[in-house]
Amino acid sequence: MDTRQPDSGDRTTFLDPSLTEERFTRMVLQIFRRFPDGLIITGTNKNILYANERAFRLFHVSYDLILQSEFHAWMKSRKPDGNLDNWIQPYYHRDRVKLYEVTSRAIYAEDLGQEGTAYFIHDLTPSHNKSAGYEYLISHDNLTGLLNREGFFMEARKRLDENPFEDFTLVAFNIVNFKSFSNKDGNDILKKFGWLLQNKVRHGDISGRMYADRFISLMQTRNHTPELMQTIRATMYEYGIHTGHKIIYETRSLHVLDHNDAVDKMCEAAFQKELNLKPL
Repeated sequence: MDTRQPDSGDRTTFLDPSLTEERFTRMVLQIFRRFPDGLIITGTNKNILYANERAFRLFHVSYDLILQSEFHAWMKSRKPDGNLDNWIQPYYHRDRVKLYEVTSRAIYAEDLGQEGTAYFIHDLTPSHNKSAGYEYLISHDNLTGLLNREGFFMEARKRLDENPFEDFTLVAFNIVNFKSFSNKDGNDILKKFGWLLQNKVRHGDISGRMYADRFISLMQTRNHTPELMQTIRATMYEYGIHTGHKIIYETRSLHVLDHNDAVDKMCEAAFQKELNLKPL
């Protein structure tokens, strides 16, 4: 028996030995029942094993069988453009479009492999804004969840106008060898890069997908740091190792000198600046 004392960082969970399985299950279910996001857990045959109250409200149903039918139909409507575990998907209800962000996590049983999947569903649509879902669809790229070309131009214009004394930098990204990948692999790479910009670029800065394999970010210059660029590079390198793909991308940056310049022209200039190739 290993009698060594664990280091302070060894534990990732803790369970009091006096806590019975029945009591623990009851506590967890109580938390999930009032969880602010929808939670749906499915088994290996995709049937729903558990759904909290929020899940029923998100899909506007009152009965479990109807929820199961509605959820399955909604999941089937998702475009087969990759297998990442986080995505944004519209949900249509009567005359409204709602935008849900979904995070899925596989559930494993010891020595039995995967026995289910948990879906955490977060409503991105403000409850007071009936047209928010439509506005999102118009201004965002449905593959990556980033702003699309027109949406980025509008949002960047707004940021520049509202912050006339802030120092901004445009950072352009281009995946050079994108055409060497299959459609599925290419879409997965685009989604990964989109996720990376959404989660690593500082809050308050914005990112968009211009078209195809080209992305751009408008950052406060103080946020455009070597550490951020290294994080992006390292993450894509690890993703390339994991998937067996050698990803080559280039970055270019343009300091915004005049906030009144046309955003589309500045973006075009950013992509045409001196090449800074990043082979991974």
